[in-house]
Amino acid sequence: MKRLDRKFLAAALGIGLLVGFAVGRSTMTRSLFHRSSDASSATADAAARQSKRLAALRANRAAMRLGDEIPARITLGDITTVPFQELYGVLSTLPKEKLKELAEQLRQLPDELETRNKITAFYKAWAHFDAPTALQTASKLSTTEEKGTAARAVIDSADAAVVAGLAKQISDWPPDAVSPAQRNALLASATAKWAQASPVDAAKFLDSLNTADVHFMNAFQQIGLNWGAADPAAAMAWAKSHAGPSFVSSVAVNGALLGWWQKDRTGAENYAISNVSNIADRQLAFSLATNIWSTDPQRAIDFVNRLPDVEARTQADSMLAIQMGMNDPQAASSWAANLPNDVRSSVLRSAVSHWASTDLAGPAAWLNTLTGPPRDEAIDAYSSFVARSDPSAAVTWATSIADQQTRAQALDRVATIWLSSDSKAASSWIQSSSLTVGEKQRLLALRPGG
Repeated sequence: MKRLDRKFLAAALGIGLLVGFAVGRSTMTRSLFHRSSDASSATADAAARQSKRLAALRANRAAMRLGDEIPARITLGDITTVPFQELYGVLSTLPKEKLKELAEQLRQLPDELETRNKITAFYKAWAHFDAPTALQTASKLSTTEEKGTAARAVIDSADAAVVAGLAKQISDWPPDAVSPAQRNALLASATAKWAQASPVDAAKFLDSLNTADVHFMNAFQQIGLNWGAADPAAAMAWAKSHAGPSFVSSVAVNGALLGWWQKDRTGAENYAISNVSNIADRQLAFSLATNIWSTDPQRAIDFVNRLPDVEARTQADSMLAIQMGMNDPQAASSWAANLPNDVRSSVLRSAVSHWASTDLAGPAAWLNTLTGPPRDEAIDAYSSFVARSDPSAAVTWATSIADQQTRAQALDRVATIWLSSDSKAASSWIQSSSLTVGEKQRLLALRPGG
């Protein structure tokens, strides 16, 4: 009898970790896979703790072998409050039969948010060490929403090396297992992750699906990106084979070019420059400029300066100005104010407008540090932005513009906004202002019915 009691006691210790999820996890062991951030500083105490953890795990595994003799039912409780490493550490010691029993408990719970949160936590931990079995079990959950939730958790947590099998599993699910949109979303997510390990095989699988569903945008992008980093020519050829009116070709080619740039910066940049005159491929240069900026701002500026097309250079510079402005809007505006005449006005408008959108008063003092055309162009942009919140101040700024043509354009723009929002106040200001008679007549004619 004492021997049997000891067996029950050992078994109870083994499952106590999981039962603890329902009543608290103060006694839950921490994952064996915790490693010191600096192995060279490991001490004898750390080694002793590791030894104890190994002993505890061996004891737990031994106890789990007595699972059929355990009278208590293993329950998940509120596993959403358990740290991932702890949950993983416990689940990874269980035999498949016990894991399937826990999955069955989830299947019987009501279809609600709390259940889906538990499903996510459970399947993410399970997929970390046995993704194929976890996905097979996910397909047996009660509702399409629960199946989709579990499958997404499995794909998110699975290693890229095993995702190929997951994608094939999902493609073989019965038609009614999940909705067509859910299936596409899951396949797209799996294929995008698959591309990290084998972009060529991922591309073949994606092509076999023969789809241009919007869910697959990221998959095409990731295949191009990873393939382009290894074999730019082959990746670009595959991407261009999808040419057509859909998004597929553009995102695939864009991904291939960005991957190419990781392998051969000059080659990728020259390709984008040589194709910038083609309207369909112009976006490639913009996307590449944005990507270069994130790692090498000066190189991005130099790349954009090499674009032979003025319109393309203007658009690319405007994008760079906004990116620069996210960290330092004044520096971005000052940079734009010193650009060549052929692109300056449009880029400066983008930079100043972006600055004013986050700090309306910020540009005011800076504007007075400028002279000549850059000042007029910057005030034109600023007055247009201010017009919606303070039209009186906006029109005052507009009247300070020196160049007559720029001044007239700015006044027309501001007056149109003001007359539309408060025709009486705008008309009164115009009539009592020091503007010329001709200017007053032109502006008053802009009001509704004028």
